[in-house]
Amino acid sequence: MDEQETAASLDGAVVRRRLDVEIGEVRAAILLVAAGTSTHVRLTGLAFGDELLSRLGGDAEHDGVRLVPEYRPEDSGCDISVVASDA
Repeated sequence: MDEQETAASLDGAVVRRRLDVEIGEVRAAILLVAAGTSTHVRLTGLAFGDELLSRLGGDAEHDGVRLVPEYRPEDSGCDISVVASDA
């Protein structure tokens, strides 16, 4: 494996790790709101906000909560608010 392939492999691993961490954060927020522990959780600075919405939106609905995108200016992605479905 040459230097360029090694760098690409490391970059891919970093991206996968970041996505995994963000998935865990959104799932934890879904559980907090679904359990009634919190009425609203806002996750900011997400690198994969749109991807998380599409991957976890169904899980959220199943648990009685909604994922609400809050798009940042200049198309720099989105934050996500997790709120109760009846809110």
